[in-house]
Amino acid sequence: MSLGVSAWDQCDTGLQKENHPHHTPSILQQTAHFTLINRLNSELQPFVKSVEPTSFSLSAAPVVFHQQSVGTERWHQQLQLAQTSRSMLDYSKLLATVKSDKGVSSAVDLCCFHSNKALEAIQAFPASEARSALENIASAVTKF
Repeated sequence: MSLGVSAWDQCDTGLQKENHPHHTPSILQQTAHFTLINRLNSELQPFVKSVEPTSFSLSAAPVVFHQQSVGTERWHQQLQLAQTSRSMLDYSKLLATVKSDKGVSSAVDLCCFHSNKALEAIQAFPASEARSALENIASAVTKF
């Protein structure tokens, strides 16, 4: 929620600085897409960085897409295989498992989709520095 409020504030502040009229539906669309691309980008980081993370959320988009791809039974088997002797998860094994399927690419595709939708919503505003900055942000979060 705070990410959405932050995105709304950034858009609203930028538009006020440029003396743009409020195009509420466009701002709401843009804010929703910005919120999603920021969240997806954040959730993708452990899967696209060259440094292996010590942990990541099992509810991150790449993991959820992987779970959907392999099915519940296979996912539970994979979780069991990734457990250590102390019943802890070996995140490096689990990371490799998730990366071996299409979960990461599906999350990247979704991030790109919402980035494109944010860029479309931004087009409702006249050209300005604020609009250009928002376009740069929407494009940058899809560079992995």
